[in-house]
Amino acid sequence: MPDVRAEFIGSKDAFRPRIKNERNVELGFEGHHYYDDIRRWMELPQIMSSKLIANIPQKVAVSSTYPTGYQYIRTELSADRQPTWEEGMYYLPFLNADALKMKDFVSNPVW
Repeated sequence: MPDVRAEFIGSKDAFRPRIKNERNVELGFEGHHYYDDIRRWMELPQIMSSKLIANIPQKVAVSSTYPTGYQYIRTELSADRQPTWEEGMYYLPFLNADALKMKDFVSNPVW
């Protein structure tokens, strides 16, 4: 690996994206590390605030442009299908079997 360029080691705010990128490269195929990392780095509100878009197929006449007879149109999902964020989502839910073992346990209301 080459040395880190001087422009990135001048401050914590400049170096942090390099660390995040390196984690993504090194752990890319290691399971769900990305989702754990965005929770660890407290970035979930920014990520969960983005809009979800789906490719909706529409039937059209078969042609050289649309050989399958479908045209896919990118459409923003309705408001009830968009992600929502609450602070309690930083904490994972207890398994029901574990929650039942604790006498006075009250679950996180988000879950």
